[in-house]
Amino acid sequence: SGYTLEEIAERLNPKLRGWIHYYGRFTPSVLASFFYTLDKRLVKWAQNRHKRFRTNKYKALDWLKCEARQKPHLLAHWAAGMGLAVRNATG
Repeated sequence: SGYTLEEIAERLNPKLRGWIHYYGRFTPSVLASFFYTLDKRLVKWAQNRHKRFRTNKYKALDWLKCEARQKPHLLAHWAAGMGLAVRNATG
């Protein structure tokens, strides 16, 4: 939890882009499932990183959704429309 969201994005984005290009073409359902799991893990990271979220995962999820809305190109799967930004816009 010593990293910021931007540092995590910097480390993950090359791998995420590669997965999007490969698995997005051949097995998009597996990719969607993986990105859902990744977003859940980011919520858990936010709970560990920020004291105010430790007891309430829904507050951490709301914060992460807000980050996804404000910075939709931060993580490659958000930019590709496969993450919280899309799920938040559709409901």
